[in-house]
Amino acid sequence: VRELWSRGELPPPGEDVHGRCGDSRYGPNLYQVNEHYVKPVTSAAGGMSYALMKHPEGLLCQVFISHAWAEGIFELDDLVRRGWPRLQFLYSLYCCLLANPQNLDLSVLLNVPPMESPFAKAMQAASHVLVIPNHSVGIYTRLWCVYEAYLGACWKKTCIMPARPHTSTQCGTIRRTLLAPMAAGVLSGMFWWLILPQTEIRDDNFFLVASAMLLCATGTAICFVVSILLKFCRWSWQTHFKFVRIGHMLLLFLCALSFLPWVSFKPVLPSAFYYFQHYFFPIVLILVNLLRIVQLNQHELELKELSRQASHLECDTVADATCSDPSDEQRIRAAILGCEDEIDVTIRVLMRAGAYNDWLRWAYEAGVDIRGFGTSDLIVKTGLAFTLWALAALHSLGFRSCAVRCADADSVWTDVSIGVCALVALALPITAFVLERYGPERAVFSVRVWTVSAMVALGVPVFVGIGDHYLSLITGLRQAAPLTEQCPEPLLRIMITWFRPALALLGTGLAVLGPGKVFRAQLAVAGLCDYGPPSNDGSETEASDSSGSGLSGSRNPNN
Repeated sequence: VRELWSRGELPPPGEDVHGRCGDSRYGPNLYQVNEHYVKPVTSAAGGMSYALMKHPEGLLCQVFISHAWAEGIFELDDLVRRGWPRLQFLYSLYCCLLANPQNLDLSVLLNVPPMESPFAKAMQAASHVLVIPNHSVGIYTRLWCVYEAYLGACWKKTCIMPARPHTSTQCGTIRRTLLAPMAAGVLSGMFWWLILPQTEIRDDNFFLVASAMLLCATGTAICFVVSILLKFCRWSWQTHFKFVRIGHMLLLFLCALSFLPWVSFKPVLPSAFYYFQHYFFPIVLILVNLLRIVQLNQHELELKELSRQASHLECDTVADATCSDPSDEQRIRAAILGCEDEIDVTIRVLMRAGAYNDWLRWAYEAGVDIRGFGTSDLIVKTGLAFTLWALAALHSLGFRSCAVRCADADSVWTDVSIGVCALVALALPITAFVLERYGPERAVFSVRVWTVSAMVALGVPVFVGIGDHYLSLITGLRQAAPLTEQCPEPLLRIMITWFRPALALLGTGLAVLGPGKVFRAQLAVAGLCDYGPPSNDGSETEASDSSGSGLSGSRNPNN
């Protein structure tokens, strides 16, 4: 199709009604592809469907695509790729353009109760329903798409919508928010250190370098606290992300600027662990700020993409949906009679979370903020959590070097801390993958819990160690004689041997427990009984006050 399109043969001249066929992001719509490519090719092969022509033995229907034919073929291809449930070992999809024999009279296949239609049969076999919005028409103005949403909820399918950002958008954001401050900081640090060629002058200026590094650590901690506090403010998520990200970008610049002067200095320190900390701190501060920016970027881009795709659904109420065939419309209306309000809520949950299942429906009606809980692309997020726990294990391993010299340092519990952190880091990707099979919200929640717990488990002991290390540096600068060897402060030992593994086990327990039990416990403790839907933030229409009971039956949030 792309080859015919590039030669100007598809669609034929004069058929570009909407003016988008020449755009490589859209291309010819599915009506044009069907008429000028699928039908001629399959007719010459014997009149079967395109899918059967390519795979005579047939394929399992694993993912059902719910879409309208008004989208461009390249737009459809892009959205399917960005919305595909990765790491789930799913390879085949049902697309009516390719699965149905387009040269036959399809009205014969559709002149049956909707539950007996090819669409219903295919969806019943699939595990996922991939909803594909488009720029041309809201798919839920089409009655068949409304019926597919109805069936997906009734049959408890995992319904998802593309929310993965474009690669080009991600690369542009990385250049602006990561590479630019990092490069500026490194170049500035090199210039600063090169203009101080004498060792004596460098030593005299190290107090300034140490103060800058201490400011990096303090600023990083403040950014995390501010990020938590902003969640309780009435600011939009765009303002929240922008404010916190600017803070981390400035800190990344300052950390990169101080890195070369810091590591070039050869301090006199009281033990091997202090030397380890001297080189570990700047690296971990740079990585923590960098990873935090990546996390904020990914979350913001996903929410923007989800909001953009939700705006293309153009659904006020399914009661306004139409069908080109009056007979089909009559049969579908009869099939969904009395469930229209329930279907409206189903679509709103999809628009809000990026996915739909029973738990997301329950959480939406309970007032839980489910925004982005259905985004199923966890590769970047899982990588961030893994890196943070690996850094925590490395820090504990560095602390282990002083345990053999300190009588009051329990090396056994230090080894336990190292093992627990390393085990969580290694098991995290596999566990997230397994949990995603029970619903996207399970994996999203688990990765969020592991990420937050990793930031605390890594950040608090490191911050305590930085204060102790800073005092040792100042003492070493003021004393000409070598310092007597000393052990780390008791608070740091407690943080590494007890606090860190306890937090790892707590985070893992909450992650495996799942959002259903955790949120139910929170609501029970808060004593909330009258739940309302989340407030509208522009990414969806206002929720209906009515809630029927006939669509998805009893919804069990305990997943």
